[in-house]
Amino acid sequence: MAGRASRIKGHSYERKIVKELRELGFTECCTTRSESRRLDDAKVDIMNCSIFQIQCKAQERGVNHSLVLDSMPKDTNINCLFHKQNRKPETVSLLKEDFYEIIKMLKSENII
Repeated sequence: MAGRASRIKGHSYERKIVKELRELGFTECCTTRSESRRLDDAKVDIMNCSIFQIQCKAQERGVNHSLVLDSMPKDTNINCLFHKQNRKPETVSLLKEDFYEIIKMLKSENII
């Protein structure tokens, strides 16, 4: 896919995820392109989602999930990679220790 078309596809995917997250109650959720150059440069695409920082990839191949997650800021937030491929289910990747942290939070709130 040509560079411009790839960029448009990626931005459209970011907006789709923001819309879905807002519908789930993250009303302040937005793209970093519109709000924070610093976070955008730090490989975060979506911000203001509680404890989550999100990177979105809409590409068919060549996504190294570990490399993308490792390139994101290492702070108290949980880094997530949303990945979309044509004709396949969308996926979300995160580090195992972050997944376990979510489990601990849910257990402490007696949700699970």
